[in-house]
Amino acid sequence: RAESLLTAHSPPDVVARIGIEKGRSLAALGRWEEARETLHGARDLLRARGGDSSIEEIRAWNEDETRDLVEALVRLYADRPGLLAGEDVARRTLVFAEEGRGPAGRPDTIDPSTFNDRIARLGAGPVAAYFIGRDRSFLWIIDERDVELHGLPGREELLGAVTPVLADLEAPARPADEVALAKLGTLLLGPVVPRWPEGTTLRIVPDDLLFAIPWPALRIPGEAGEGARAVVDHGAVVEGPDLAALIPGDRPQTARLNLLALGANGEATTDERGEGNRPLRHAEEEARRVSALWPEGRATIRTGADASWENVARAGMGGFGVIHIATHAVVRQGLSSRASLRLAGDDRGGPVTIGSIRRLDLDADLVYLSCCEAARRQGGRVGLADFARALLGSGAQSVIASTIRVDDEASRVLAESFYRHWRDGKSRAAALRAARLEVRDARPLWRHPYFWASYRVIGDGG
Repeated sequence: RAESLLTAHSPPDVVARIGIEKGRSLAALGRWEEARETLHGARDLLRARGGDSSIEEIRAWNEDETRDLVEALVRLYADRPGLLAGEDVARRTLVFAEEGRGPAGRPDTIDPSTFNDRIARLGAGPVAAYFIGRDRSFLWIIDERDVELHGLPGREELLGAVTPVLADLEAPARPADEVALAKLGTLLLGPVVPRWPEGTTLRIVPDDLLFAIPWPALRIPGEAGEGARAVVDHGAVVEGPDLAALIPGDRPQTARLNLLALGANGEATTDERGEGNRPLRHAEEEARRVSALWPEGRATIRTGADASWENVARAGMGGFGVIHIATHAVVRQGLSSRASLRLAGDDRGGPVTIGSIRRLDLDADLVYLSCCEAARRQGGRVGLADFARALLGSGAQSVIASTIRVDDEASRVLAESFYRHWRDGKSRAAALRAARLEVRDARPLWRHPYFWASYRVIGDGG
């Protein structure tokens, strides 16, 4: 009936939405070929509707519509691979998932004939790419041999497994929930670990609620009891907002990179929600200690009020290969460009928005955000992927950030350890893994994942 009400002047978004729901219904009735034609017609409409909307509500609609389309297409071909007429189902559906990750709220255009080149450029080592759907979710495992497609539960069931892990991550006063960590590890990594050689790096493209997962703290599937190992014991992990972000780049060695280190302990504050921040004790010291690891003349350090984003952005960041920011940072949730990052030391200036990050001209090997909540995603649309994507898009090759309020001292120890290992020749992913293990083993209290599992490498982990 809804389709009969459409006219030549009906908005393409509405026409596409009706097409998606019709395609789903046709698939449920077993009318597979009609479902395929209907869903691809909706896909063509969404790809042609134009760029990023300036109206946040429309952007949210577009993103939801695109996600529903991707889920319907992947589900259709996973259930009926014969509809692809000989094409590789795993590779073709992975194209749909990657198209749906674009930031513009519409499917990107990816040529399947060149997509194999993108996969080949990922290099050796497995990649686990996830897509979370309302009814069904999917996992693609990619390596130099093949691409495999696996089914996962829908969002609500996954949320039930994720919630206790995230709640436990922010409660260091009680023991880690081994059962919850093991359950989630089996659910998300069960098919992955057999293709992940021990001691190597696993690259992950998370989605939706999986951006907040403390992957290094999950338990290795198949291991139980006191001897069960965490993922960090098996190997390193690096994340990316999409496959393209994980393709290794070609940048100078860290010994030749200039460092900009910012540290601000901040002052006691209370926001409009009545939530407060106490001054940090180790942020400025962290900036000094990180700077001390660089050769003389290769490090620039700013602390206190001099470390404000406004001052640093005005002076320019383009000449630095490593940018380290140690301070409070809280993500103010919203949609897209309305989200902001408030840094200590910026009390008199404006917040850091995704738009302001996109306007930076960086040439950085690494941006390290040693900050509270710098990569947080609180159930809203903006968080880890969005701020990381903005930094990567403005010229950074990789980002390190945390998803929770982090312990000030443990963060300083982790940062120092990371830079020592990185400057000794380890990859960024391997250096962060070594730093995690050092922090975890430094004190009995720090064995809890709260102290070491929330920081993550986003982008190229090389």
